[in-house]
Amino acid sequence: MSAALRGTSLAVRPLLRLASIGNPNYSISRRCGPILAHTTQISTSIVRPQSNSAQPLDKISSMDWTSNSATSVESPVPTIPPSYHSKLPPRLGSTAGRSIAVRGGDVAGAFMQLRRICAENSIIRDANAQRFYERPGVKKKRLRRERFRRRFRESFKRMVSTVLEMKRQGI
Repeated sequence: MSAALRGTSLAVRPLLRLASIGNPNYSISRRCGPILAHTTQISTSIVRPQSNSAQPLDKISSMDWTSNSATSVESPVPTIPPSYHSKLPPRLGSTAGRSIAVRGGDVAGAFMQLRRICAENSIIRDANAQRFYERPGVKKKRLRRERFRRRFRESFKRMVSTVLEMKRQGI
């Protein structure tokens, strides 16, 4: 497995399909499953057909999916019930739910970009954290450690920038 693919196996869901523009028979791994011939995007959420990439998912009919894909989708994409929307705060980062286009057959570059986005959104860390139950006391200690390290890192960077600014001024 190449360095570009390492670490993205948790972020790529089993339903994710990937196709290279130049070679429709190219497969990344068995986990990706069958390839969609008309799809040229890697997504952190789902795969969209290339012809309907500008439309929202609720506007795309199942007929579009079955005509553009090698495997037919019989049931609609499950959605979160409205009661959960008020409880879960959305991730509003600039890369949340973004898709990555595979341009010129550069699949490795697309996977590296996907890995960067997954690291920025901490998807792999969230998946590992949800794998096992964490007792409330242990969770409290972990959150306290993370908060201390984050605050220490910020204060250290601030101090270094202050020292560099003073050095630049000749103080």
